[in-house]
Amino acid sequence: MEARGLGALTPRQAEFVIAGHSQGRDSLEGYLLRTSPGSGLEAWTLYPIPDDLISPISDRIIEAASEIAADVGAPGEAPEAWAMRLVEAQRTHPLMMENGREVVVAGVFCQLTTLTRSDISTKILRRWPEGMR
Repeated sequence: MEARGLGALTPRQAEFVIAGHSQGRDSLEGYLLRTSPGSGLEAWTLYPIPDDLISPISDRIIEAASEIAADVGAPGEAPEAWAMRLVEAQRTHPLMMENGREVVVAGVFCQLTTLTRSDISTKILRRWPEGMR
């Protein structure tokens, strides 16, 4: 049997978020890892991420995020409202793929994950029984 690495086992284009609390630096940290280059990032390289991360992203999603911020404040102030409105925006605005096809890539469920120094909690905020539209 041929040995295969993570690159051979993942979809062609995927993003992973690795997050947790660093005891050595006494801080919450998160990193983004992509399986393919894009958005100015190289494949298979860890990139530090800010306190919040929107993915997938497009110009239309950035506009929606600005509208959400105007309505509810910063993501840290109302994380559940932010998450729900952002996923709704991602469901409404398909992403343009490299081949020109528009694809909806969010919306089977909305999950909020919260990290603290001593705990990780996750909560499903909503499921869409019809799946992705």
